[in-house]
Amino acid sequence: MGNELGLSLIHPLCGVHLHTGASGVWQARSVNVAFPDWRADVLAALTFLASEPPLPGDVLPEAAAPDLDSAVHWLVDDTFWDVHDATESIGTILRGPEEASAVNGLVAAVLAVADRHGNDASDATWFSDPDWVHVRALATFALNLFRG
Repeated sequence: MGNELGLSLIHPLCGVHLHTGASGVWQARSVNVAFPDWRADVLAALTFLASEPPLPGDVLPEAAAPDLDSAVHWLVDDTFWDVHDATESIGTILRGPEEASAVNGLVAAVLAVADRHGNDASDATWFSDPDWVHVRALATFALNLFRG
């Protein structure tokens, strides 16, 4: 018999739990949702939105995806949480009502910024919005629930 213990870690960009078995191959640990890859996109979006915004002129490495546009797209457009309550995604993307509630609050905050500035505004305009601090706080709260 081989070593069954393997290794475990949380991916630093998206928070997905990864583990290896005896084979040594990294795999995403099940999070008990129907679409774990979709959930991983939402986790990546939450991670970006919770992070300190990049400084003007910062050149982010290609591996630093998502950018603001992708994060908002993955959180809002791909999920339709701007027109459907996130509770409808429990079991598919979300694990329970706590995550759904956190996502609903975050989406509302992101949409408020979008309504003020429009989708074509620069990232710097969004990041300098007085309510961006609330977006970051709500994203951090949701991210902690997703990782818990």
